Amino acid sequence: LFSADGAKTYCAGLALTGATWRVPTLPELLSIVVAGSAPTIDVAAFPGTASEQFWSSSQSDDGASDPWNINFNDGLVSTTNLDVRYMYHVRCVH
Repeated sequence: LFSADGAKTYCAGLALTGATWRVPTLPELLSIVVAGSAPTIDVAAFPGTASEQFWSSSQSDDGASDPWNINFNDGLVSTTNLDVRYMYHVRCVH
């Protein structure tokens, strides 16, 4: 589990396959949502994914620049204050 900044640091520090890794955008996360299932993700393609909240790199337009996150338990999207007490999962992309 990571804070929003911790998720960015974690992804940027990955040294897998020589690729550059980052926190995904909200549209990227939404593209792997499987509506009507529980969890709301293809568990065959993404085994072991927690049915919890995941950070995105997309910022809300509420004036506070809070990042969007998605909950793979129910597929709901919300924004989260950047307060360090919010610790979510991250699925890095390249």
